[in-house]
Amino acid sequence: MKLIERPRLLGEIASSALHVLLCAPAGYGKTVLLEQVQRLGMASSYVTAQPQTTLLQLLSAAPAREGSRAPLCLIDDAHLLAPETVAALVRHPAAEVRFVLALKHFNYARVLSLWQQRRLVIWNATDLAFTAEELTALDSGIHVADTAQRTLGWPAMVVMERTPMAALNAYFDELIEDLSPVQRDELIDAAYNDTLDATLLIAQRENQLPALLNTGFPVIPLEGRLQLHPAMRRRLQDVAGVSGQVVRPPDEVLQNLIEVMPSTAREHRVDLIRYYFERYGEDFSDTPQKIALLSSVDMMDLSPSLRDTLAAYVLSDGDTDRGHHILINQLHNGTDSSYTHVLLARVANLRVDLVAFREHLEIARERAQNDIDCARVYRTETLLLMRTNRYDDALVAAEKHYKSALRSGQIDLIMTSLSQNAWVRYMSGNLQGAREAAYEALVLAESAGTRYVSEMTYLLCQLSEMSKDAGDHEEAMSLVQRGLSLQSKDASLPYLYNTRALIYMEFGSWELAVASFEAALEGFEERGNVAGLLMVHTYVCFALYMLEQHEGLIAHARTVREVVRRVGETGNYSEHLAYQPLALGLVHLVQDELQEALVEFERVSLDGKLSYDSVLLTQLLSAQVRLKLGVFTEATANMLVTVLDARDSPEDPTARMYAGTFAPVYQACADMNVEPERFRRLAAAAVPQPAIRPRYTVKLTTLGRLALEVNGQPIATRSLLPLYALAYLSLKADWKTTDAIAEELHTHKSDRRNAAFKGISTLRGLLKELDHELEKELLSPRKDPRGYRLLTPPEHIELTVDVSAYLGPAYSAANPDPAELDRLLQNVGTFLPRLDGSQFAEEINAQLQHRTLAVSRHLAGLHQAQGHGLAAARALLLGLRNVPDPELLEMLSSLDLPEPVREALRPVQAGVAGDLDCSLCDVITDALNAVARAGEQRFAT
Repeated sequence: MKLIERPRLLGEIASSALHVLLCAPAGYGKTVLLEQVQRLGMASSYVTAQPQTTLLQLLSAAPAREGSRAPLCLIDDAHLLAPETVAALVRHPAAEVRFVLALKHFNYARVLSLWQQRRLVIWNATDLAFTAEELTALDSGIHVADTAQRTLGWPAMVVMERTPMAALNAYFDELIEDLSPVQRDELIDAAYNDTLDATLLIAQRENQLPALLNTGFPVIPLEGRLQLHPAMRRRLQDVAGVSGQVVRPPDEVLQNLIEVMPSTAREHRVDLIRYYFERYGEDFSDTPQKIALLSSVDMMDLSPSLRDTLAAYVLSDGDTDRGHHILINQLHNGTDSSYTHVLLARVANLRVDLVAFREHLEIARERAQNDIDCARVYRTETLLLMRTNRYDDALVAAEKHYKSALRSGQIDLIMTSLSQNAWVRYMSGNLQGAREAAYEALVLAESAGTRYVSEMTYLLCQLSEMSKDAGDHEEAMSLVQRGLSLQSKDASLPYLYNTRALIYMEFGSWELAVASFEAALEGFEERGNVAGLLMVHTYVCFALYMLEQHEGLIAHARTVREVVRRVGETGNYSEHLAYQPLALGLVHLVQDELQEALVEFERVSLDGKLSYDSVLLTQLLSAQVRLKLGVFTEATANMLVTVLDARDSPEDPTARMYAGTFAPVYQACADMNVEPERFRRLAAAAVPQPAIRPRYTVKLTTLGRLALEVNGQPIATRSLLPLYALAYLSLKADWKTTDAIAEELHTHKSDRRNAAFKGISTLRGLLKELDHELEKELLSPRKDPRGYRLLTPPEHIELTVDVSAYLGPAYSAANPDPAELDRLLQNVGTFLPRLDGSQFAEEINAQLQHRTLAVSRHLAGLHQAQGHGLAAARALLLGLRNVPDPELLEMLSSLDLPEPVREALRPVQAGVAGDLDCSLCDVITDALNAVARAGEQRFAT
């Protein structure tokens, strides 16, 4: 096959007086074209770039000028260069040396601006593709129209089609293999769903687009937008179809599919939804988005299996009534399956209707058709057996659940079966075995990244409770915090707050315990979890008893009665008997009715509940009352031993933590010679140290952009209003009313009072969503007549706002550390940049400008006195970037600087004077690069 000369391109390069960028994917003839340019006989040099190639090396490689024409420097593989090096090359005066760069894209600083000003030539894949004339020159027998339509002139594809024995698909596969696994998955998904626009937009927002285009993958301009080359798109679809692999999409892909639904024809919507779940599975990550996707069509347009899927997600999201409605529709339409009845059994469990639970379980068992159905049935059976205290039978069912899940090959089912095995072991008194199974499930969940966030939340909840019972309070608190940081809406979230509250109780931090119990109650109320409400209302009664807040205790005990009434006593359900006696017995205690309290405490059910904290507390209180009444017996002590042994904790950590309250009980057991060493050790236990608190580092960025980060994790917000409010309150450090916030922060908004109120409200909601403790510790209470303020954070919470460092002595001439001043000067920016017309923002920005001028002058003076003119120029340019002050420009003009730097300063002078079309920031960046290059050259010589 003969080599095609490309005179149209060669002629333009030869005649142009500008830099030329060849920007196209692999196989578009860039290297061949550079080689042909080198043979034109012009003064030129040829460089194959490497990642370590520097700007100085490239400038040095340029040939000497011959005559009036600037020499050419041809740089192949220029995409390997650092982005700032490419940006510097295209801004280098073309009159001195012209660069022709072979790149994969033109997403570099200033490139588009220079191209729009006609100071740069850019050729993309369309420009470099073979024309009809070039196709004819390649092979006179070629069918030009057909080849052009099929290949779009992609040189590599054209040549390989005309080359005997060439394997085109193998070439395509090599390009696919060059992608990272994430890039490959995203492009396969885009090829299937025609969502490349969204995929590229997401990559651009995440600053990953250059990396994708630099692979050389054939993403080319077509019809005014970037698209996959049609041949490669077909190959991606073929590869995906052959592999049959389930590829996990990034979270954004699901959102993209939701967004395209309104513009998709109705008859195609269900096909897209079905394809999505067939391809990606039905895990419980991104549950709200999946509900939105499934709800984007009429429910009856969904297949029966997808209706079950929708019901499962709705139930997981806490909407029991809607989920039940969907499932009842399945029954009425005769489209119910084994999974339908598994889900109806789940609803019955939430509503504590054990009769309906059993009925639906049996139907689900009869209709089970495969291992997936069987795994779901055994999971449901295990839950029923646990609810009815048949733990030996539950262990057998849990093992069947695990084996069915393994046979199914479904990771989520295997993970769920391990989790359930852990819980059955825990409730059966095998604490160590329970923790091992739960950690195994957690490792499996974490290996899938963020796919199983809901499942991870539940596992962290399980493990935190197990770690608490093992006495590993620090580990338990860490697990709770990890669970909260996932920001999942999972039904298990309130249990995390409940576990944290129980830990606080063991440390004697009663107020903290009450606050965490309140957070748990709010979560259970939202999710309609009646059993959860029963548990938490009972525990909070004990915390209020210890605080001597008797009215609150009586109110919660009354609620316990109401919850039990709502639950009823269906089937042989007896869960309430593990809790209600504790709450009602405490009411009698505060009313000095010891005999009635004892009767109530001894109503507690022990069958299958020996490991419950409520049972331990009830037994301890019962023993305490017996001591007061003088009826403490050996049987009382032995019952306490039975309860402690069932918890499978050799050191009895929970009982030890309560020694301050129940030491006389422990001593009485020892005096009766019932395991005396054990109880003497408990009686002598030290008073616990202050409770471990979750540590939080909250960072608010306000200079140049707005962003919130908590413990190193970026926090997404739907609005900037809460960030404005947080910045305002953190700097004001005083009480502010809604009207004051409106006038000072949202000065020029027509609805400023509404913006102020909404900002505080959403800030409170944001902090609460992260962790209820953050909201309570950082923000003043609701409905305080003084208004709002940020509280002084306790030592376990660190709140930093970047602008604070710029308003103190660190950002002034008083700072003796030039390096720190230089760092601050380099990073200063506009405060709250998108909040126009704000009196508060304008005041802070005025302070920043004044300080920036002073620091810039001070640093420049220091450097100039030491004979470092380039460093002084840099300090002044950094100052000018934020404050275009003539005084700084005058100091800059007085410096003794190399000519290339002076040349770069001329546009800066024009920009400060307002005589420049382009951005002042851009020309200052150019000038800073010129200073850096001059520094490199000085260092090299």
